[in-house]
Amino acid sequence: MKKKYVLFLFFTCFIFSQNKDSLLQVIKNYKLQDTLQCSRLSLYVELENDENIWMKYNTDMYNIAFKKINLRISNELKKKYYYYIGTYFNNIGFYYGSKDNYEFAILYYKKAIWFYKKAGKNNSMANTLSNIGIIFVKKGEPQKYIEYSNKALKLYKETNNYAGVANIYADLGYQYAENGSEEKAIKYLVKSLKISDSIKSKQSKIRSLEHIVKVLKSQNENQKALQYSYELASYFKEIDDKESLALTYFSIASTYNALKDFKNLFTYTSKSIELSKKINSTNTIAANYGLLAKYYLTQKQIENSFKYSKLELDIREKSLKEPAYTKSLLRFVEILIQRKDYQTAEKIGLQAYKKAQLLENTELIMSAAKNLKSIYIAMNKKSNALDFAVIELNMNDSLNAVNTKNSAIKNIFKYETEKREAEIKQLSQAKKISELENKKQKFTVYLLILIIFSVIISSYLLFKRYKINKQNEILKSEIAKTTAERKASESELKALKSQMNPHFIFNALNSIQEQFMFGDKLVANEQMGNFTTLTRQILTISGKKKIPLEVEVDVLTKYLELEKMRFETDFEYAIHVNENIDDQYIELPPMLIQPFVENSIKHGLLHKKGLKKLVIHFDLNANETFLLCTIEDNGIGRKKSEEIKYKNNHKSFSTTSVAQRLQIINDNENINDALVYEDLHDTNRNVIGTRVTLKISLT
Repeated sequence: MKKKYVLFLFFTCFIFSQNKDSLLQVIKNYKLQDTLQCSRLSLYVELENDENIWMKYNTDMYNIAFKKINLRISNELKKKYYYYIGTYFNNIGFYYGSKDNYEFAILYYKKAIWFYKKAGKNNSMANTLSNIGIIFVKKGEPQKYIEYSNKALKLYKETNNYAGVANIYADLGYQYAENGSEEKAIKYLVKSLKISDSIKSKQSKIRSLEHIVKVLKSQNENQKALQYSYELASYFKEIDDKESLALTYFSIASTYNALKDFKNLFTYTSKSIELSKKINSTNTIAANYGLLAKYYLTQKQIENSFKYSKLELDIREKSLKEPAYTKSLLRFVEILIQRKDYQTAEKIGLQAYKKAQLLENTELIMSAAKNLKSIYIAMNKKSNALDFAVIELNMNDSLNAVNTKNSAIKNIFKYETEKREAEIKQLSQAKKISELENKKQKFTVYLLILIIFSVIISSYLLFKRYKINKQNEILKSEIAKTTAERKASESELKALKSQMNPHFIFNALNSIQEQFMFGDKLVANEQMGNFTTLTRQILTISGKKKIPLEVEVDVLTKYLELEKMRFETDFEYAIHVNENIDDQYIELPPMLIQPFVENSIKHGLLHKKGLKKLVIHFDLNANETFLLCTIEDNGIGRKKSEEIKYKNNHKSFSTTSVAQRLQIINDNENINDALVYEDLHDTNRNVIGTRVTLKISLT
């Protein structure tokens, strides 16, 4: 659809609205240039997907309307032609938006709004405002999207267009979810569903359900996503929308794949493929083949994966639709590597790499470089492998920078939203204060009247009012002080967390650099892969206040496996979680334990000769109000470690930062209680290691 949010159709175009070819024949045979012809041209533009075709008929509609408004015609008729000129500009805005030329898209959308206003078409203005909002989403300016969506919402409400209101709520919900405000997202999506049900609008209900499914799948709420997907499928069956139904079957299949329910995966890919073949929807068929190829690859059934990947690629080659085609090439290369067909893999891998570069897609370039690195390692072309390893690393850095930028945009979105809500609350409070002031003025008048009759009564009332005001001032002062202290603590904690992650990444990269310079290059490549996985996991959790203990243990395990490669065979570690702990329920701040583990390895075990051991143990205190974590090593002990650090002029930032975090987390409790260091001795009082105990509040 050229106008993404336009829900009306021109039913005046008789039965031809159902048949594009018949409608085109009527347009060609109709000799008059009037509003009926404009109406038919507008509908044909809506139905035609080929931009080279619909642009021509869009221009024809504009030419008819523009000539008519310069003639002496009635105001009512002139308004109709203004509407078609507005529709022309709206379609041009859509064209530029689809080409990512956002400035031109906004320019033409605003022209459309001007003509819609002259035509008195508030609904069309609202639709176009909504389109501008979507452009700002693509530009990474979510607050502008909110601004234009609210303008559209206001117009929809003024014209009692509840379907439009439901659509705006659905889109707002989806955008809030995309920017991390899940609570607001659900609130708006539920609003949209309620309105859709009340007005019995299938189109609005479908739109709401589609967004709810996307939000639930993004949050890994796959079971709930299935429930809404089935409901969505029933609506598409009811309105006989086979293309959307086939896509919904594919979505259900991908959800079952995520749930590892492979029986239903095959059931719904079969349904989607069967229906897509009936309507010749090749892109949906290719998507299903790609999903099956991905499934068989994870199951190590390489030949089946090769079969479906080849089927997908054959379809994609005919349409060359990007980035789907390049993604298909990348998956096919992965399968060729598994088949050890390195010659073919190299040829197609280079083709995929060039296409990814043309698309300027960082993630695809990184995947292509990773494939080529693996191919050249297998072919023993070390120089080529190193070149693409560097490209992969550079792309990974770029991707991390983009993720950081997106995270910043989401935080700005949250901040602006919360700021706006705070301003609304402040205005509401100001209104209440104004009402109270008016009441106070009336009270003063009554008080003056009372003074005439009794000085004693007036004096008593004045004293009472003074006392109440004093109490309010004291209370406000205490509230402001408490709020300031809480915000300071939160800001301090966020600042410390933001410094922790770069410190860890710097140390981990140093370890990998040592392998590249002095160790085995293949091992270094494996380390780089492990590091990439670990870094992504840390980036995922670092923005959260708390994570499950299960996730923290998983991060520690991956980190220790990475560190283990620095030693030959003389390093062992173990992580124990007491059986009375539910590691999926118990939560703690992320990256709290890792610095102490790193400290044990770097300053305790690295300088020790012989077998090096590290044991981490998690337990609860008697009242189950604190999580107790002990980190024990058989290293050289704190005294010798301090001597080495003194010689090297080393100061540990990370453990100092964690100590400060612990103090904040435990409500500024004495740090000596929250963090305890102990030297371990044998029977002869010789130091045989160190134990660190962390006490983490669970309240």
